[in-house]
Amino acid sequence: MSLSDEDLLLGDPYTGHFRSRFWYFTAALVDGTALTLSLFQWRYGPIGEAGLLVLSTEPGAETFALETKLEELEAAPDRLRYSFGESVLEGDREGARLRLRLPDFSCDLELRNLLNPWKPGDGFTRLNRRGDVYTRLSVTSPFAEVSGSMTIRGQWRPVLGWGYADRGVVSMPMSRINPEQSTFRVFGGQGEPWMLSVSESAAHRAYGSQRSATLLLARSGEWLMATSEHEFQAEEYRKEEGAPFPFPHRFRLRARQDGRTLEGVFTVSRLYYLNDILKRLPPAFRAIAEALIRRPVIYRLEGGFSGILEEADGSQVILQLGGQGEYQIMR
Repeated sequence: MSLSDEDLLLGDPYTGHFRSRFWYFTAALVDGTALTLSLFQWRYGPIGEAGLLVLSTEPGAETFALETKLEELEAAPDRLRYSFGESVLEGDREGARLRLRLPDFSCDLELRNLLNPWKPGDGFTRLNRRGDVYTRLSVTSPFAEVSGSMTIRGQWRPVLGWGYADRGVVSMPMSRINPEQSTFRVFGGQGEPWMLSVSESAAHRAYGSQRSATLLLARSGEWLMATSEHEFQAEEYRKEEGAPFPFPHRFRLRARQDGRTLEGVFTVSRLYYLNDILKRLPPAFRAIAEALIRRPVIYRLEGGFSGILEEADGSQVILQLGGQGEYQIMR
């Protein structure tokens, strides 16, 4: 479904639970770089915080990571626009524009939508009868051309590639946040550009472990699939050095819609970043904290999707797409 003005703003009233509101963007650039930006603002009763995460990684290279608190985040009341310091993020149904001025990182980027913004149904996944426990999703840029420039630690570089962006709200008790969530977004193709976005999660068992899933497949400006009726399986759980828990290294996918069938596997090539609030603690204290504190751990995964799309007439397209994925658990 298309997005209303309210779907862009996400001005939901506070329900009293833990709430996180976010804007997320990921891109695969033509030079092999994967770029991710996440702007978030959370509230839990009288306390709250806003922050920004910037990640840039190239195959085989060290990941650039910037995590910063935003002391003065201002949101426009009537449109999608955030500002902090000299930085501005704004968007509409045509795409988005980012001007960031941060320590060690700056960028001037434009997202030009190839597809109209989209949401699954009414955008809500409601988890209780009162409606105050829910998640909400607005895909502001399902598939966009990304252009501009960025500077990392004084090194300027042009930016050209393909991207995806969404906005969302999570409202639920802190102790009942979804225990596991997997996503990947990949881009590429010969000639015409392709995009595949897959997300999969299950709610806390207190809410019946309700499934929330989305698969989006597009070629240039054409939707090919938009469904939640697909098969998804995380496989090959292994623990790596520096990671507190095992995580999947393969995600198997099968979907069928409107006579088309998609089958393939997203394979992880490396863990390029780990979000864990305990990773800064000394090892001795970390072991104690892990036993006492339940927290989200997010694995940022570089990888690629290999698969086959079979059309209704029996013709086939081999897909080799690259990008990044995320695996999040509550432990």
